[in-house]
Amino acid sequence: MNYRKAAMTNVDNFVRLWSLNMNDQISIQTPFSVIDTYSSEVTQIVFMQGTGLIITSQVESTRFKGNLCFWDVLLPGRAALIASLELKEQFGTVLSLAYSPSFSKVFAGTSRGLTCVVDTKMFSVISVVPCFTKKNHEGVQSLAIDAQQMFIVAGSTSGNLF
Repeated sequence: MNYRKAAMTNVDNFVRLWSLNMNDQISIQTPFSVIDTYSSEVTQIVFMQGTGLIITSQVESTRFKGNLCFWDVLLPGRAALIASLELKEQFGTVLSLAYSPSFSKVFAGTSRGLTCVVDTKMFSVISVVPCFTKKNHEGVQSLAIDAQQMFIVAGSTSGNLF
């Protein structure tokens, strides 16, 4: 059978995960995992293909300062959080995410016009690419990677491309 996973979050900022099998209505109605993100707002969820991990970009809260978080969807409760990075102070709020399974890297576009390259094995920022100028106040609103994972395109909050 071909199963697909889906994730969503809402105002309570819990990430809910479903295993979708169109032949089984019960699996569609009930999430197989619910993760408390400890955040005031989850802005994006990305699946790390070939692993049991998801990445969330989120707004810090009084309970938790992590902006880029890595979660193991098979672990229960607090154990699901395996790593987090606090990017807001140095790089800005994370606005967009893209994952490259071939290179095990996640790209995080920020409100300061930067794209942070994060190694998903070491859970650390290994490079920062300035995409848009700070004086124009353009953030990296969207990121896309081509099918061969050789190029990445960044779109700004004002419609420019890098």
